[in-house]
Amino acid sequence: TSTRLHYRFGTSGVYDSLAMSYAGSDSFSAAIPGAAAGDTVEYYLSATDNSGRAEQQPRFAPATWRHRYVAVATGVAQGPATGPAVKIGTLQASPNPASRGTAISFQLAGRSRVRLAVYDIAGRNVRSLLLGELPAGRHSVRWDGRNGDGAAVGSGVYFVALDAGGAAQRLRLVVVR
Repeated sequence: TSTRLHYRFGTSGVYDSLAMSYAGSDSFSAAIPGAAAGDTVEYYLSATDNSGRAEQQPRFAPATWRHRYVAVATGVAQGPATGPAVKIGTLQASPNPASRGTAISFQLAGRSRVRLAVYDIAGRNVRSLLLGELPAGRHSVRWDGRNGDGAAVGSGVYFVALDAGGAAQRLRLVVVR
């Protein structure tokens, strides 16, 4: 079993790769090192299970789909950076499996620009839940089980993606109707 984060600076060139750490409850985390304010970073995730089955998120990454963000300054460091600007506490959803919605919670160690979104198994954005600056502390966002057009999503596996301060976490969420 392996879970990896593939990333590159800019929109062309070779992707670097690093192993993601298990964060509990089907969650994994990793931090893209060395992103400076204004850098464009593209990334995607890959996972292989014990049977050898492999998946990427977004599904057709890196050929056609991948995530992209522009790094923002989150503070002033003395000397070289040694890790992500902001640490993310465990990403959780309760209930999971969900039938009528779920509360998605996470913790930030410092003020950060945050993006929280739900994706389907094919890597398509189902709904963006949050995009903005949040203070340090525990946060909770309710997802009502609906897509961006307001329609209820079908039963299946979805992924909650949290990006904050150069760190990323993903959570598998099951919807049962």
